[in-house]
Amino acid sequence: MNWQPQVRSGQNAERGFFRNIIQKVRNGETDSAKQDLLTVLESNPNFAYAHMLLGNLYFREEQLQEAIDCYERALQLNPNLAPVPLQMGVLQQSIDQDDEAIQSFESAVELDENLMPAHLRLGNALLDKGKVEEAEERVKIALGINPQSIAARLL
Repeated sequence: MNWQPQVRSGQNAERGFFRNIIQKVRNGETDSAKQDLLTVLESNPNFAYAHMLLGNLYFREEQLQEAIDCYERALQLNPNLAPVPLQMGVLQQSIDQDDEAIQSFESAVELDENLMPAHLRLGNALLDKGKVEEAEERVKIALGINPQSIAARLL
């Protein structure tokens, strides 16, 4: 299914488009997913969520500077999009920028206190820095959000 912005509009079209992107990534069609995002961004360069998803694809391909650029653009367009600093933090952690990652995870939590992965990532990063009590608090918060979380129980 190709998303055609000129034909479909509104929230339902966006949801369908993102489902399509996610399905393509799951099927290993990352080049096609990337091209779809680039096409959408050509017609709507202010689509913050599309910038974030494109950043995620670049991150998967280890094109880190491109990913960072996409995440920064998404935050410029929508500073309240909590998954963006979460993803930026994951990227920062992957390149051993632990202090920056902690700041990014904290930003994500400030934007959405119910974003459980941000609490878990923050807890893990704090644990890596030897801040055990702070890490435990984050894990407790994550378990409060999702008591069934296996990841939180393992930390």
